[in-house]
Amino acid sequence: METVLLHAGYEIAVAFNGDEASEIAAKLGMVDLLLTDERMPGMLVSLLLDGRIART
Repeated sequence: METVLLHAGYEIAVAFNGDEASEIAAKLGMVDLLLTDERMPGMLVSLLLDGRIART
């Protein structure tokens, strides 16, 4: 997926767990699209639940 998005001209950030995703989101401020694996290790579910990442 990373290669496809890069070739389509998108800027991307890759995280390998929820904690890393949280750090990246904090640095970037605004994230337009978040793709994740439902089994991604870390605290991604808590990020979604406490509103730091809005689910639409």
